[in-house]
Amino acid sequence: MDTTYALGQPYNDPDPAILNLAASLGTYDTAISTNLLHPQYTFLTTKLDVLANNALVSLVGCIQALDHHGLERMGLNILVLQQSLKTSMQQDASLEFAARFYTLGDASTIAKSGPEYGYAKEDLKCLTRLTWDQDRDSKGGTLDEVIASIG
Repeated sequence: MDTTYALGQPYNDPDPAILNLAASLGTYDTAISTNLLHPQYTFLTTKLDVLANNALVSLVGCIQALDHHGLERMGLNILVLQQSLKTSMQQDASLEFAARFYTLGDASTIAKSGPEYGYAKEDLKCLTRLTWDQDRDSKGGTLDEVIASIG
């Protein structure tokens, strides 16, 4: 699962793993909707967006490096996954929680706004380390000071 999102250039296509996941979700939906009763299907497909949101945020520690282009690609990946969920099995799916996480921006915004949005402190610390830019973020203190301010 460890991967890098320090891309160094813009990408207009989602990550192949996300495309594979989206296709697998469609296949899974077809199989269970055909073979299960409606209550069973509903049980298996309700709140999949909560699971996806939590996974996309809590697995930030598996990302080895992240740059601006990587953040943009994460946004695209999240949008593709949300559309896949909406198309196949959960029409009200929203991955806004994960999308907002990857758009928090600079270290001071992550430290200040992240806890207000309900993100775990460890996830915010990982995101801060990944997105730290010495020139941009050092006015708020050193990386260690900003990490400490998160809690």
